[in-house]
Amino acid sequence: MAQFEECKEIFLADVAAEVIINDIPESLIINWDQTGLSIVPSGDWTTEKEGTNIVPIAHSDDKRQLTAVLAITAAGDYLLPQLLYQGKTPKCHPQVGFPDGWDVWYSENHWSNEITMKQYIDKVIVPFFSEKRQKLKLGSTFPAAAIFDNFREQTTDAILSLLRSHNIIPIQLPANCTDKLQPLDIPSTNQWKTILKEMHHFHSLLLKLTTLENRILQYETRIQSLLTTNQSEMTDQISILQEE
Repeated sequence: MAQFEECKEIFLADVAAEVIINDIPESLIINWDQTGLSIVPSGDWTTEKEGTNIVPIAHSDDKRQLTAVLAITAAGDYLLPQLLYQGKTPKCHPQVGFPDGWDVWYSENHWSNEITMKQYIDKVIVPFFSEKRQKLKLGSTFPAAAIFDNFREQTTDAILSLLRSHNIIPIQLPANCTDKLQPLDIPSTNQWKTILKEMHHFHSLLLKLTTLENRILQYETRIQSLLTTNQSEMTDQISILQEE
């Protein structure tokens, strides 16, 4: 528990530092995560007319899944998803129409990998940030941030370099802490609010430290100015005495 608290404090401090130093607004901070979805939904409940004595429950033995990559901003905006079906060609996709902008693709085991993550970044993340920057009237190179876990297929040098090439700062979650620190993994809204409060605490602390540092620099500048002025006045007085 003590080790987790230490990891959490370091992680939150890292996030706060990047946000403050680069002045990143909440709408340019995202968290993405992968989750498995059943292609054929099933459950242990159903509906029937009120008063029916026997209610059969339909079960499905179809265990096929797809992977969805979801993302949300710190401001609460959801990004368009990526859906990965199992297959080797686009023929594995269902013959249905998907909403515009959805990134529907495939992999041999329907799991995310470096190739699918590159596509997700290029087709979803980069256009989203570009649009947000325009709406906020920020430059095309204004920094953004992406928070994600340490799944090896999305932490390769190629992925990190791709993010940085688009001025997106990658921030990785500590190992074995995703269920407690990753927003999209936290089931309780109260837990996420707690983390936001703690992040705000670090923001405030760093702001205070930055303000203090600026004041110290101002004092140093004033002291240097006074020393220079006094030295100049002393030189003038010495010159007057020498003339007399």
